[in-house]
Amino acid sequence: MSETSYLYVVLTSTHSKMGGLIRTVTRYPYNHVSVALEAHPTVLYSFARHYEDAPFYGGFVRESALRYCRRNRGAEALVFAVPVEPAALALLRHRLDEMAAQHQRYLYNTLSALLVPLKRKVPLPASYTCVEFAVDVLQSSGAPVKLDAGRFYSVADL
Repeated sequence: MSETSYLYVVLTSTHSKMGGLIRTVTRYPYNHVSVALEAHPTVLYSFARHYEDAPFYGGFVRESALRYCRRNRGAEALVFAVPVEPAALALLRHRLDEMAAQHQRYLYNTLSALLVPLKRKVPLPASYTCVEFAVDVLQSSGAPVKLDAGRFYSVADL
C-alpha cells in the first residue's frame, strides 16, 4: 500500500486594491489561489501580477506568504489538503520546476480575468488565471476531485 501525499490549495484574501476589487466583484472573501507541495510551504505557485502597480503584467510566479503581508497586515488564508499519490506529486514538482525555469513563457490570462463577472473563461496556450492554474494542477495531479477542464470555475467553486 502506497503512502498518501498531499497537494495544498491555498485561498487567500489579500490587502491590496486589486484584491479588494476582486472580492467586490465576486462577493467572496478570498481573491487569490495558490498551490503548495508542503504543509508549511516556503514556496507557493500561482499565476499573478509580477508587480503590485502593474495589474495586467503577470504570469507564473513562485510566491511566499510574505507576498501577502502589506503594511504590517497579514492576509487571511484557507488551506485545503488534497490527497495525491507520491508519484503524482513528484511529477507535479518536476512540472512546477520546469515552469519556474521557463517562467517567461507563461502569461497571466487577463482576458479570462476580465470575464469573471460573466462567468466565462478564455483558454489560451500557456496562460492562466490563478483559479485556472489551480484547476489544471488539481486535474493533472490525479487528485480525487471532479473538475471539468472546459468549465468556468471561481475561487468560491474551489
